[in-house]
Amino acid sequence: MVTIALLLIEPFLLAALLSSSRFKHTAPWAALLALSLPWLLPESWVILRVLAAMVSTLYFLRALELARRSGDLSFHERMWCLTSTFDALGSRPAESRVLARDLVLLAPWAILSVLAWTGLAHTDATILAWGIGLIGFYATVEALTRVTVIGYRAAGHEIPRVQMQPLLARSVSEFWGRRWNRPVGCLLRSFCYLPLARRGHQRLGLAAAFVASAECGDADCSSISVYAICATAQN
Repeated sequence: MVTIALLLIEPFLLAALLSSSRFKHTAPWAALLALSLPWLLPESWVILRVLAAMVSTLYFLRALELARRSGDLSFHERMWCLTSTFDALGSRPAESRVLARDLVLLAPWAILSVLAWTGLAHTDATILAWGIGLIGFYATVEALTRVTVIGYRAAGHEIPRVQMQPLLARSVSEFWGRRWNRPVGCLLRSFCYLPLARRGHQRLGLAAAFVASAECGDADCSSISVYAICATAQN
């Protein structure tokens, strides 16, 4: 319970540190330390550990970004940035509306996500469970992305695109680098690749970005694993 409480208050503590000019640059170190919190949860809490790992990674990357950023942001704005899966500061005011096209695009992904979860409950084969899990995870991410866009548009905000139709990617590098989870890709480029590439160490920069993305990648892969684990556990 203590670990869960720490995970819940982590964004408040980070926002408070980032709001202080004296302790601003300690926030990324605090967020880095908090990456260990998911490992303190019981091993049987698979789904919660996966979610905690993904959230902790998001907090760490956002704390890095905000610690470097100049400008006077309020506590609430920093909280918004820390907990958003997109570039919150890149959002702009827009007409409050819900587009029929967004609802049409949401429907198939939502249906596919539900079907995947339902299918896993009746799947015994591990390989098939992994396949369904991969499809279900992708569909769930797309559905949640669409819901986020619709919600913010209804509230009068236009947010930067989180995904750029990943299925249309023509290569692995295009998929990971430009289409899938663009906020994380931009952060890894800014904080891992570019600082080393500017000093003539492009390969080292790529390696650093790869190692840093392992945390995010492990969280994604772990999410897929959850589908398979849930399927085998229920049968």
